[in-house]
Amino acid sequence: MEGSMNRYYPYMGFARALGIALCLALPAPGMAQEGQVDASDVGRATIRLRKSVQTRDYDGQAVQGEERQIVRGDTLWRILINEKGLSGEHFRRYVILLGSLNPQLKDPDILSVGDILFIPVRPDKVLGIEDAIAGQGSQFYRVKRGDYLFKILREQRGFSGIREIFRAFDQVKQLNPRKKNWDLIYVGEAILLPPTKEGGAPTLALRPGSVPVGLDYGLKLPVNEHLDLLQEVTGVVGSEVSRQGEEQLLLREGTVHIDRSLFPVIQNAQSGKKVVLNLEEKITPTLQEELQSQNPDLSIVAVKTDSSLHEAADSVFLKMGYESLPADRPVVVQDEGVAVQVKGEWMLANQDKNKAGQEMWIISLADASAKTPEYLKEYLSLKGMNFKEIVIPSAAPAAGKETVSTVPADEGSGKPGEIENWPRDKQELVDAFLKTYDISYASGEKLSFPLRHGMRVNTTVDRLFDVNGGKIGVFFTPVGDDVKQALREKKSIRSVELELSALSSRQILGILLATLGEGVDYQKLRFPVFKDSTEDKLVLTVSGFFLPKHSMLLTDQTIPKELQRFFFDKGLRVAYFR
Repeated sequence: MEGSMNRYYPYMGFARALGIALCLALPAPGMAQEGQVDASDVGRATIRLRKSVQTRDYDGQAVQGEERQIVRGDTLWRILINEKGLSGEHFRRYVILLGSLNPQLKDPDILSVGDILFIPVRPDKVLGIEDAIAGQGSQFYRVKRGDYLFKILREQRGFSGIREIFRAFDQVKQLNPRKKNWDLIYVGEAILLPPTKEGGAPTLALRPGSVPVGLDYGLKLPVNEHLDLLQEVTGVVGSEVSRQGEEQLLLREGTVHIDRSLFPVIQNAQSGKKVVLNLEEKITPTLQEELQSQNPDLSIVAVKTDSSLHEAADSVFLKMGYESLPADRPVVVQDEGVAVQVKGEWMLANQDKNKAGQEMWIISLADASAKTPEYLKEYLSLKGMNFKEIVIPSAAPAAGKETVSTVPADEGSGKPGEIENWPRDKQELVDAFLKTYDISYASGEKLSFPLRHGMRVNTTVDRLFDVNGGKIGVFFTPVGDDVKQALREKKSIRSVELELSALSSRQILGILLATLGEGVDYQKLRFPVFKDSTEDKLVLTVSGFFLPKHSMLLTDQTIPKELQRFFFDKGLRVAYFR
């Protein structure tokens, strides 16, 4: 497979800044910026915990926990759900967390006797799971121009006073675990706010169009109201949802017939596995256990009244045998000089150990105005990724962050083009650069001027041109300070020294750009596919100089032929230097 695929694993104290803002009556920080496991219980396990509490790093935060030695009968389900009392609904997220905190484990789903497992004291807190707060009067608010968190909490939720604000801010962080930097909020950003001071806010019941379609949109949709979407999402991996007729299942006493309109059945043709959605948990735990024991390929997924589309689909994929990857960390394909970063609401990998490599699915919900171009989907397919978007026609176009980005995501002319190959010869490279700026220049201009009393200098300026009302003289060899000063005083020429034999092409272009006052550096540039996007689900990165005034990219990185169209579609002129 061409290219290599890797995983990226990837306040200003807000409270302090907020306190100062309150005391000084200044705008508060956060100013809106523009710009499977159901393991059986096999005997009582012996728990061996080391006495001292330790910490390990996870996603930039120190996580407290204890080390436990695995003994016979231990399973992750038993440790996390049965012993620690965590919710089975989030079991897969706990497994992924443990895998990140225990990199020595090749597969956290498989424990060996004697393994040392680091277990966080509060996994829910690490993952930002706070079920007790969400759904009890929480409400989404879209940030407007001039907003800041203090103002939003005061005007929209009725909080006042420093203590109330601090408590409310802690709740905001818990309700929005995916947002890391609370020093800035963005125009159009959707923030889930805690209940009002009086507790009278409407409950969370979002439908397409009420908030931007981001990578966590499925978390905001009740699955009971969006079974059609669940059918589309699970259908991406070849699963079919049956909601008509009856399903016959085995029991010890005989058979049972269940109404698919009340208990939808999802079946994967490839694996032969079958999932029954236990809507509103009408199937009792005892009956569920009996059905699963008599029907080996059957799993029953409990769907509570407040279960989201995201959580339901996650559970189905897990029972179907797919590995769920953290959606907040992109999959990265490095292809020559370009890295393609891909995110999705559901990111899945095939767990079939008999296949060479892994097949991967990236699934997202999208509005009709933000569909990924087909040629990029085909490219990702060639790299082993099945990139699928489920379009929600009634969803409102995503409101983008009005903030300055390194590279604009505006759609350009869309006209096909070719990458310009600039000369390898460094003098010719300088000329190509000047032509890009439509600068007329003289080559080998001979000058004569007094140096000091009784002394005169005759010299040759390699390139002489006017820019911004001043003269620039470029020398390809070193020039003394006295000569530079005399040129400036006698000829009003600013000297620029480009010692071609000692400088790389990148350094030469950097000096020329600084001379013209462009203020751009050679850096890694991010090109998002979508202009208006709450989250960057598809981004191309390449290193180089970006010239916004000229809509031009200067790069010494090779851009694969399959991705060149992406830059031309944005109306960019691309020049390759060596």
